[in-house]
Amino acid sequence: MTLVFDIGNTSVVAAIYDEDTILQVWRFPSKKQTVATFSKAISLALHKAKIDTSNVKDVAYASVVPLANQILEESVQNVFGFKPFSVTVRSANLPFKELPSALGADRVADIVMAYKRYGAPCIIVDTGTAITLDVISQEPAYLGGAITLGVKSMFELLGANTALLPSNLIASTPSKAICLTTETQMQSGIVYGTAAMVDGLIKRTWKELGKECRVIATGGDAKLISQFSNRINVLDEFLTLDGIKYIYELNK
Repeated sequence: MTLVFDIGNTSVVAAIYDEDTILQVWRFPSKKQTVATFSKAISLALHKAKIDTSNVKDVAYASVVPLANQILEESVQNVFGFKPFSVTVRSANLPFKELPSALGADRVADIVMAYKRYGAPCIIVDTGTAITLDVISQEPAYLGGAITLGVKSMFELLGANTALLPSNLIASTPSKAICLTTETQMQSGIVYGTAAMVDGLIKRTWKELGKECRVIATGGDAKLISQFSNRINVLDEFLTLDGIKYIYELNK
């Protein structure tokens, strides 16, 4: 079995694979973790899923939180007795050469897996703490992309910088665009507004490419945003996790 971790700014998403099948997915908070607490969380999650740690032979991760890397690596060492593989832009055997040196490991996983699974050209929209767009050309080559605020970040930013707006709202599907309460107005503005913003970025990207192409959505808010998008045509919730596993396998 292979255990994969995607370490983001808000959550650590983990998945256990039996060959190519995901058996279980977990979410852990990224912040305030220690080696002791994270080791315990991993062991408990596997125990509840009735998976013996001795059956986990491989562990790989991608991280956009450098301070969390050592905690993850030491936790894996504690639980399984070996160090995990780290996906980076410098990982050997990547199908793409000349990726920007500062490109996040999660985006590297997205790009590699999207190309393997869907071909080129394509656009990947990853909806997390930040929303990223990554573009693969026909050649194929990585052309670049865009970064903007994610849904959760927008709620937090509004709450933190205004006197009367709440900061603890959780994104949910708005019932309509025109709303009466402050909370539902924020839901409408942020969720519908984010979908419209993503569509606008996709439209501009298509124009620069000179053609329309497949658009794949992934990440924590992918299901929410894609239902209100007119341009996202593939929902692949586990693209990043699958990409981390695939890159690890390329490097075994």
